[in-house]
Amino acid sequence: MAQGLIGEVLSASLLYSLATPEVWLTRYAALFDETKGVNHLAVVGGHSLDMFQYAVGEFTEISASR
Repeated sequence: MAQGLIGEVLSASLLYSLATPEVWLTRYAALFDETKGVNHLAVVGGHSLDMFQYAVGEFTEISASR
């Protein structure tokens, strides 16, 4: 898509979410360790945005909600 082989990308969406808090405590414990200066949005969300941008090309506008 980024190379324009199937046409111009006019719009694209990425949805990012985590499991319920009960699962966070065991599966994602390291992503909530404030002493490491990391969090789930910065780590997992950042990697997701990187892959998304690789697929669709450079962003010209971004909108987010919480």
